[in-house]
Amino acid sequence: MKAKTSTMALALLLLMLTGFAACQRTETATGQQQEEYVAVATNIDLPYWQEARREFEDAAQELGVKARFIGTHVYNPTEQAQIFTSAARTKPAGILVAPADPDVLKGPIDLAVQQGVPVGSFDSDSPASARLFFIGTSNYDAGRQGGELLAKALGGSGKVVLLTVPRQWNLEERVLGYQDALKNYPKIQIVGVLNDTSDPGRASAVVTEILHKHSDLRGIGCLDAAGGPGAVEAVKKAAKTPQVAIVAMDKDQPTLELVRDGMIWATLGQKTYTMSYYGLKMLHDLHHNSVRMFPDWQLVQVCPLPSRIDTGIVLITRDNVQALLQ
Repeated sequence: MKAKTSTMALALLLLMLTGFAACQRTETATGQQQEEYVAVATNIDLPYWQEARREFEDAAQELGVKARFIGTHVYNPTEQAQIFTSAARTKPAGILVAPADPDVLKGPIDLAVQQGVPVGSFDSDSPASARLFFIGTSNYDAGRQGGELLAKALGGSGKVVLLTVPRQWNLEERVLGYQDALKNYPKIQIVGVLNDTSDPGRASAVVTEILHKHSDLRGIGCLDAAGGPGAVEAVKKAAKTPQVAIVAMDKDQPTLELVRDGMIWATLGQKTYTMSYYGLKMLHDLHHNSVRMFPDWQLVQVCPLPSRIDTGIVLITRDNVQALLQ
């Protein structure tokens, strides 16, 4: 009888331990599901950002966490700052942000970090802010490469314009890169640096206007994803397609098709997947203190991760574009 009682007690103990372990697993899983990471971009309806959203969500699925990809539908730094601030108030495990304007976003980023929310920037930057890292293209180098490509397409001479969005940090860097590259070609003249507001329709309109002023325009350097398709539309309407060389930016499907068709001479594709995918994983590492340089990096107030990661660029021409088309 005594042995039977001991056996029953042991069985009951094992049952209780099994239940406790199952409860612990459920609580852990539930806690993990509640861990959320947020990405805040601008012009999120553009194909460029739709691709970034997919990659951000891919990384979240691998890690078993939540992902929220939000932002403005047009270029609006003030609205983006408001969206960022609202997201930071929810105390997510981390935020990735692509600042439309580095100065407008600096205050909200600083406040979020001060309140214990890890913030990293991707694609674009606010280098004077308290953001913990930047992951994205080395934009000055991308601009230099674009300038060299445009000079090559023109044979080293002719009038050109650049399409950009003023005050957006990554594009300002690209403008500098283009300008420095084209200084090496004294027969090339930059006759305008135009604001396309990151909108293909606006890009078409400003190129149409400049073509009226400079009918001998020979080249267009596009520093954002919207510029290439918009520039092509304008030069087609002006029946100048064979005479105007266009160097675009990014690798959305419409741009790739225009490269294939010879309407865009070349485009510089950013590694959007790498930015979003590893950007989220870096935030995850910070949240879990996975890089154990310090017992608690937030107490030391020193981020253990690299402060800048250059994700590189892909040169796309008619020679290799077919491999990238879907």
